[in-house]
Amino acid sequence: MQLGKEKQRKSENLAVIFPAEFYASLKAMSRSLGAIALRLSRSQLKTDTARIKYLQGLGFGRNDIAGILDTTPATVSVRLSERRSRKKNQRKNHGKN
Repeated sequence: MQLGKEKQRKSENLAVIFPAEFYASLKAMSRSLGAIALRLSRSQLKTDTARIKYLQGLGFGRNDIAGILDTTPATVSVRLSERRSRKKNQRKNHGKN
């Protein structure tokens, strides 16, 4: 019985290596799904900032968001930074009232 546990532990440490084409395909599928989700909710998302927030909420990183929205990762970063600044200012102003 002890031998079975050792075999199980060894198999958990095995690494699986996939070809680079596999990762490229996964990335393309991921971006496609993001674009589909964005189109399905487009009526609610009127600004780029809202679209970026939505895609970030789905778990996409700034590079993937930029690819989906056909913009640059820097633009995505700026929009996210502006959003954080607005939230921070709203909390400060709310605390003063």
